[in-house]
Amino acid sequence: MRTVSALIVLLLALFVPPASAQVITALPPATGGDPAGEWQADSTGYQVYVPPDLSSLNLTFSGRLRGRFAVKRDSTYTANYIVSAKASVNFLGQRTFDLTDTANASGRYSVRGTRMIVTGLDSANSVDTLSYSVKADTLLLMVPITDPRVTAFGIRIILVLPFRRDTVSPGVSADFNGNGRVDFDDFFMFAEAFGKQRGEVGFNAKFDLNADGAINFDDFFIFAERFGGSG
Repeated sequence: MRTVSALIVLLLALFVPPASAQVITALPPATGGDPAGEWQADSTGYQVYVPPDLSSLNLTFSGRLRGRFAVKRDSTYTANYIVSAKASVNFLGQRTFDLTDTANASGRYSVRGTRMIVTGLDSANSVDTLSYSVKADTLLLMVPITDPRVTAFGIRIILVLPFRRDTVSPGVSADFNGNGRVDFDDFFMFAEAFGKQRGEVGFNAKFDLNADGAINFDDFFIFAERFGGSG
């Protein structure tokens, strides 16, 4: 069912206007830290590292980061996020590329200094080394673009993806109709309640999965994570 939950994320993303993506020519320093936790992004802008020698191409990006990245203390992780990215470059005329990347994977990880070595992120047998930083309740994950349209020219572009720590009570259920599974019936119920805030007519706390007083994309990604399960 993980493929279905990723499809829900992708479909909903189509209805949200793009956020800005800031082009930078110097990577923020990777400081490492304890990456364990539940991390999420809710239609968040991000940074794109572009080498200074490519500044003449006037590269610009637009897009957003949305989804979840769970890092467990048993050295396993689950990634369920989408980075929408449109790049515009001035090379023999203005050209636009869709570099959207969807991570829907789980595997093992290890930490070596300021780097996280993850298996299975790009494919079942892939091994990726990602620089990262944890500061308070923010995780910065530095993910290279692997699209062959970029790598074929030896260009190194890195997405700097910000996630914030999420704490959700394990007792909260996304099985809203109580039929023993989280399915499309629950999704349509959630969609009806989406956008409501505490104190408004129609607000129902059972759809506020992170109990922050608003039924929003934070709750949606919790729902997508549990889609296909029992609650």
